[in-house]
Amino acid sequence: VTLNNGLNMALPPVDVFVAPMDATTASDARARKVATLPGHDAGWNGMDVVPVDAAGQAAFRSFAQNYTVPFKLLARAVLVLKAGQAAPMGKAVVKVGGQVEAEL
Repeated sequence: VTLNNGLNMALPPVDVFVAPMDATTASDARARKVATLPGHDAGWNGMDVVPVDAAGQAAFRSFAQNYTVPFKLLARAVLVLKAGQAAPMGKAVVKVGGQVEAEL
């Protein structure tokens, strides 16, 4: 995972879900959690290796096993703002890559 946190505040951990193409949010009942990306301070720019546990692998496998059926990755993070705190500004860019193994 490559992250460029251009926000003016820390980016909290980000949950990543796999879901059907027509899902629009991670709250969709068909979405399955794959992994959680670590949070980072404002201005952080770098790479993380994010392990995917057995449940995350099974979730991904359930969508990826049929290569003719498209799927998507969705992300969800929760920012908690306190009274008087500056509003979030900027943007965070996350690029997710991976390795897939196939058995014949």
